[in-house]
Amino acid sequence: MRGFAAAAGRRLASSLGRTMTNSRAARWIQVVWLGAMVAALVIVVIGYWPVPSTREPSIAFLGFLLVMSFPLGYIGFFVLGLLADVLALTPLRVVFENRFAEVIVVWVGLTAMGWFQWFVLVPWLVRALRRRLLARAQRAA
Repeated sequence: MRGFAAAAGRRLASSLGRTMTNSRAARWIQVVWLGAMVAALVIVVIGYWPVPSTREPSIAFLGFLLVMSFPLGYIGFFVLGLLADVLALTPLRVVFENRFAEVIVVWVGLTAMGWFQWFVLVPWLVRALRRRLLARAQRAA
């Protein structure tokens, strides 16, 4: 039974490694993800041009950003909300009074959180899991 578990662990670790080492596919995923984020920014800016008339574009925009950066995006949005509250007490409050500046700040913050999460943290976790599974399989063999 131990040999079967070790072989299964090696197969799982190998398949996890293959999914993350295919750099061409990983680059395409990054390009598509970033392209979707830029497209969302362009759509919301066009929705506000020339005068910010309604909040519907920003609600859809925020929903899309939160989905694309889930789950760390919620933490980032919370931190941006706290930042807006702190800035409201300073002369820098004009940053969040301007809709365009608000959209840019939210976009940059959530895009950075999503990028870090999906293209830095997740690959690191997969590599760590792979190393752990390979070490466990070698000890079991």
